[in-house]
Amino acid sequence: MKTFYKILVLFFFSQYCANAQKVQSITTKGWNGSAWQNGAYVTYSYDANFYNTATLYQNWNAATSSYTNWISYTYTNNAMGSPSLNLTQMWNASVNTWSNSSISTTYYNSVNASTMQLGQSWNGSAWQNGTQLMQSYTNNYLTSMLYQSWNATTSTYTNSYLYTFTNNINGNPTASALQLWNSAANTWTNSSLTTHSYNAANSQTMQNSQGWNGTSWQNTSQQILKTYDANNFLISSLTQNINLSNSTYTNVSNVTYTNDAGGHPLTALTQYWNPSVSTWSNSSLQEYTYLNTPPTVITGANAAGVTPITADCSGTVTADGGASISTRGVCWSTSPAPVISDHVAASGTGTGSFTVTLTGLMPNTLYYARAFATNSAGTTYGSDLSFTTTAQEALGLNGAGSLQTLQRIEAYPLPAGDYVNIKCTASLSGVRYTVYNTSGEAILSGVFDHDDNKIKIMHLSAGVYILKTAHSATRIVKE
Repeated sequence: MKTFYKILVLFFFSQYCANAQKVQSITTKGWNGSAWQNGAYVTYSYDANFYNTATLYQNWNAATSSYTNWISYTYTNNAMGSPSLNLTQMWNASVNTWSNSSISTTYYNSVNASTMQLGQSWNGSAWQNGTQLMQSYTNNYLTSMLYQSWNATTSTYTNSYLYTFTNNINGNPTASALQLWNSAANTWTNSSLTTHSYNAANSQTMQNSQGWNGTSWQNTSQQILKTYDANNFLISSLTQNINLSNSTYTNVSNVTYTNDAGGHPLTALTQYWNPSVSTWSNSSLQEYTYLNTPPTVITGANAAGVTPITADCSGTVTADGGASISTRGVCWSTSPAPVISDHVAASGTGTGSFTVTLTGLMPNTLYYARAFATNSAGTTYGSDLSFTTTAQEALGLNGAGSLQTLQRIEAYPLPAGDYVNIKCTASLSGVRYTVYNTSGEAILSGVFDHDDNKIKIMHLSAGVYILKTAHSATRIVKE
């Protein structure tokens, strides 16, 4: 049973690392008193959807100066990338092959939260029932976890232990109570109570455990104190045990983290407190590497400033996937789900928000647009938005600021030299204009003065440009 739970803990840890951060490898080294020496090595494999499909644990063999196999996890995932089947195998060095150890089947609810896990162990020829874990939720927040073990005599699952959770408004547990099943009295018996505290960013700062003395809770166990930097990245986790003689906490262990720009740990140094010399002593060092994944990007809610031939669209790159963003922007088409091979308005690099102007559109036409971002791992798209360009006749502003009918504006001559003239049946006096290049970048702006609708473009390079007012637009060609 202890072996099973040890493997279960390793399984959940590997799933957290793989799915939350796309870890590629973890190297663990031990301190021998004067230097770090190799200890264990964990590697993660992913499919084309970046779902974790296998995790391999290996131990360092000093005699051969190489890592040797220890535990292998192989996953079958559901459509959301969560493991529905996990096969655990142990390396059999005597026959140089993998041997079955356990298999777990996981079931999920409609929001992909785990509701049941069935564990079976290999008896040498067949799988046999072992454990059952059932999870309950309220408002999709975990409220209880019931562990049961298979009773071969009665061919039923019997209670083992139960966790019940009290959660904050963000769904994180503020208290978790552990009870053990008393089969003689046929009832649950209190065992431990753990309380959790959080900072303003809802990251856990303290975990305090108490034990049940038969009538009340008392501090008999430990507390964990977590510290974060200005970016809310975890930088240390201190574990202390209660000293019952003076009711104070004393140091046990401390883990110190260094992180990358996204807050993912690059190293984790574990040290243990040496009370005889009142100092920390090195224990282990973990080093992490990560798999680059495509970026995460969100399309802005709506198109803005829509004219007969232009529209403004926005997006936000929320995560770079571990690699630099080489291109970002908005792509568009007259068909749903546009891609970068259709039409593109680019907007620089890196994470963050951006806005671009789509140019060269047709009047009174339905378009689909979505944000995109590209890094070395690939291109990711946001969701579609749709808009319809306005008809050629639109509303403009006269010099006094009141609304007037503005027929289609035209630029001439085409191509133009040092100056381009703008023709319109209505007055453009006092109307502000902006000139964009074909990448959607604003390169010139001004206000039409009286009825002189001439714009100086001698400094522009030869090419096609878009002149845009608040409610209309036209094309300019510079020779």
